[in-house]
Amino acid sequence: MMRTLLSITLLSVGAMAQPVTYNTDFSGTGNVWVIHNMDIQTASPADKVGCLNKEGRFVSNNSQCGVFTVTGTGYGWMKSSSGGVCTFNDPTAEEGRWPRALKCTSQGQYFSDLYSVNFTNPYIFVYNGDLNPWYEATKIPGPGESVGVSRSYKYDFPANLIGLTLIWNKLS
Repeated sequence: MMRTLLSITLLSVGAMAQPVTYNTDFSGTGNVWVIHNMDIQTASPADKVGCLNKEGRFVSNNSQCGVFTVTGTGYGWMKSSSGGVCTFNDPTAEEGRWPRALKCTSQGQYFSDLYSVNFTNPYIFVYNGDLNPWYEATKIPGPGESVGVSRSYKYDFPANLIGLTLIWNKLS
């Protein structure tokens, strides 16, 4: 079942407003790839600089990629292989600009506000909030490091942070 999120107007091309629908391929099990490209028109797996580990943190070592399960359509639940819900709402997560980093935790009853929508790019981008596909980190982690990933807003982006998007790599 496709649900309409909202209508947006593509001002740059003068197109009529089109309904935005949830991408039902954001489901099952998969990895979340971290992409160092904030332009969802051109971003692709070629821009991959790492992935999210089972705690929801950005790592550059692909052997540390977490396996996640997404249930529900639209605003579903994204849980890590350790069973924790992935959320920006956990008050114990490290602070980010908006206001906290992503954390996958089994503590508390948190809602996962991650979802995907159908878009012109063939990849399954992970969105948060109100049609926001942008994220940020303080750096690209080195070997053995992990870095928090926070929500971002492309039009209010400081130069001292790394701009990112996230792509769902569906496994099953």
